[in-house]
Amino acid sequence: MLAAPDLAWQGPRGGLPPLGSVTAAALDAHYRAEVAALREVALAVADDPAPPSFANTLVPLQMAEHALDQAEALLRHVRNTAARPEDEATLADLAALRGVAEDELAWHPTLFARIAEIAGQEQLTTSERRTARLVLSAMRARGAGLVRAKLTELKEINAQIAALEARFQANLLADTTQLHAPVEDIRTLAGVDAAMIDVLQREAQTCGVGAPYCVPCARPVVDAILAQAENRALRERVWRMWAQRGAVSNPPVVAEILNLRARKAALLGYANYADLAAADRMARNGDRALELVETIAREAVKAAARHEERLARLPQARSIGSRIEPWDRPFLNDILSAGERGFNAAQLSEYLLLDSMIEGMFWAAGTLYQCTFTRRDDLYGWREDVSAWEVRQYGELIGVLWLDLFRREGKRALAWMDCYRFRLASRPDEPALTAIHHYLTPPAPGEPVLLSWEDARVLFHELGHALHALLTVVDHPAQGMAHVAWDMIEMPSQLFEHLVTTPEVLGRFARHYQTGAPMPEAMQRQLAAGGIFDPGAFVLSLAGPALVDLHLHRMGPDSVVDAERVERRVLAEMGMPRSVAPRHGIMNFAHVFADAYAAGYYCYHWADVMVADAIEVFEAAGGLFHADTARRFETALLGVGAAVPPGDAYRAFARREPAVPALIRKLGLDV
Repeated sequence: MLAAPDLAWQGPRGGLPPLGSVTAAALDAHYRAEVAALREVALAVADDPAPPSFANTLVPLQMAEHALDQAEALLRHVRNTAARPEDEATLADLAALRGVAEDELAWHPTLFARIAEIAGQEQLTTSERRTARLVLSAMRARGAGLVRAKLTELKEINAQIAALEARFQANLLADTTQLHAPVEDIRTLAGVDAAMIDVLQREAQTCGVGAPYCVPCARPVVDAILAQAENRALRERVWRMWAQRGAVSNPPVVAEILNLRARKAALLGYANYADLAAADRMARNGDRALELVETIAREAVKAAARHEERLARLPQARSIGSRIEPWDRPFLNDILSAGERGFNAAQLSEYLLLDSMIEGMFWAAGTLYQCTFTRRDDLYGWREDVSAWEVRQYGELIGVLWLDLFRREGKRALAWMDCYRFRLASRPDEPALTAIHHYLTPPAPGEPVLLSWEDARVLFHELGHALHALLTVVDHPAQGMAHVAWDMIEMPSQLFEHLVTTPEVLGRFARHYQTGAPMPEAMQRQLAAGGIFDPGAFVLSLAGPALVDLHLHRMGPDSVVDAERVERRVLAEMGMPRSVAPRHGIMNFAHVFADAYAAGYYCYHWADVMVADAIEVFEAAGGLFHADTARRFETALLGVGAAVPPGDAYRAFARREPAVPALIRKLGLDV
């Protein structure tokens, strides 16, 4: 593999980031210098005596932002994949710097006036006008035009929020690393498959608990125990371990973040933070977002209740007692699934070999968008278990994709896609640089990696995000994928995720890891129907956190004292069954308190409405791999970034507005 000297982006493919050598200490000076460079460029633009034009104002500003984007990509990489407790303070300080600088520039009256004047100039091209308006909107969202006293308060609030979000993530990472459930007796693991027991043995050797088996605080392992373990006490212990992440350290952090966000919204003239967050999204305000999630949740509550009645009739449920708990539902679902569908989660996993699913998702991308993925061991992969892939479309190099799929210390316990560099039309020699990160359990030497059905879907989902980054080519950085409205950003990924349920993918790539036999057609048919055995509970596990997120962010300043009490009230009011666990508890909700989804977790549902409608558009044309429809999707929506308003992009593709009933049908909630 190529060495990555210092923090320079060197080597082939327009230069590759030094992801293996970057450290918090090395990044400190580098990142500060890039922030200082942005300030220097912006102040020079503001002082330019020449009449403001797109060329002398927005072009240099955009290029300085682009350079800082690359430094920030390194910062995200360290924070998310290689965090160390001793670096927490440094990383938190760095994470706040860009926001502070961009606040100061937004508040610069001369700079704001120049850009406002440019946005109204008639001679701009369509692309330039869109860029100017996006930049102007972002400056207003940061407080451009406020009186000085309010700006001083806003600056303090933003700095406090950034520090608290960093603390939230550090607390959550510490709990994820330190929490575990030791198991002394193999009989306690009755029902758990042999491969998972081997994982628990290896975990015990590394976590130092003195027991022969240990359940780590990692979702793939937790999910397997909840679905397979016959010992109810073990299931409860593992569930509570997972649910309590952040429960001790994060309550005061969450309350303070919420109150600060509410104060920020008030300063900027919004009724609440949900309205501020939605202002530049398709939802436009928090009430519309809330209405959508509540509509979906009402149908899901009814579906979940119908399904629970079926679970309650199982002999194993009768032995539990009168109340099915959240650590029971996955276990009972596994039993009911085996009886009704003819297979359980472990048997399904035997057909979901990681390498085959990677091959399948690459095939799907090639079929839809004529992309090829070639493994290149000569490209810089920063760890031995990270693979590098060269991506071409119609033979032309468009990007690099890294697959960083395994759990390790210092890495976030999530799956996500990151884009280290996006494509600019003016820089054709700099392809997109993307990575898919996951938290799978590393296999024993020579052993295969079998995915759960959820992890197979997640893998396709994240490649959907990566394809969005790889296929987007824009004129200016402000139009890049990072600036796509947040309730559109999940749409392409969720559409691509759906492809894993198709017979075209399953029939070709789902093969038994031992025999090579293809997945039985009956199993394929069950998965093609959606693959979600308990759709009501699945939807509620997402809708619950989305509603909690919106309700918390619709509260006024200093009104949130006990976020967990609000969480319990919202879940009770929506009718969340006791047996259904929200996918995220409020104290470990990293999407909302350490990422960009604040008052925005509803975006998954908003996007899913478009996905359900888009699926019907594809199917009406001839199927999900219909070539002409795929080309229209790419040219109208997938490849335009933020250069086109998201509603316009969707209508250009679908030639109609999306509607909620399509989603209800897709999820099977109307059955």
